[in-house]
Amino acid sequence: MENNEITEETREHYEDLISEVGEQYFNKRWMSNPVARSHYHQTVKAINHILVRCPQDLDVLEVGSGPGTWTNVLLEVSRTLKVFDISSEFLKVMKHKYQSESRVRDFICGDFVEDSARLNGEQFDMIFSGRALEYMSSKQQVVENCYDHLKDNGYLVIITKNPMWRDKRLSKKDNEGIHRAQIYWKDLSSMFYEQGFEDVKVLPAAMGSYHFPLNNRAGACISDLVFKFTFKKPMNESIDALTESYLIIGRKAVNTKNVVKL
Repeated sequence: MENNEITEETREHYEDLISEVGEQYFNKRWMSNPVARSHYHQTVKAINHILVRCPQDLDVLEVGSGPGTWTNVLLEVSRTLKVFDISSEFLKVMKHKYQSESRVRDFICGDFVEDSARLNGEQFDMIFSGRALEYMSSKQQVVENCYDHLKDNGYLVIITKNPMWRDKRLSKKDNEGIHRAQIYWKDLSSMFYEQGFEDVKVLPAAMGSYHFPLNNRAGACISDLVFKFTFKKPMNESIDALTESYLIIGRKAVNTKNVVKL
């Protein structure tokens, strides 16, 4: 297993950050400027595009839930939802936010790479991870663990940052610290296939840039327009530079009866 140093750095970073900002994290991270707002709404659109094509009334595991940024979207298709995150501070926010939501039934604090046994062998119809994989020590182990905890024909959906994004290549800070271990979509797609997933698809999840000329309201509108015409199409090298993050989905194929084709 790969060194878990980046996982521990991530845990410490968010424990400190969330202890300061608490439930204001969402607004500070996603609503503070036009590009961030654009990325958030694009990502929600990408998730919904996938979820409406999947079965409904699912038992869902959210890995790396953070403060519940994407949880409301998942609840649209969930019968039950369990969350797994490395940050106790994030889970405090989650517990307060969903204290009256009966479908959110468990909160597990731990490193999913090393602590997935805390699920006690439970299997799910869908496992979702939104913008957390890049902070995990072993991508391969995450994919393996998710496969083991999926029911037959269950879906694994991961959104993660794209290392070929123009901003990352222009900004030194995105190549250091907790952002240094991003994985390219072709490599992650290969892991899915090698693990035994079928119907693997990779789609853009968020497009745009914090650098000129797309770093303002007009630029965000242009990025939204480009996203509108590309988010249903497979990822390709021609849009790498503009794609901040991508969505990958695969199905654990064992029993092929009653399978919903995406």
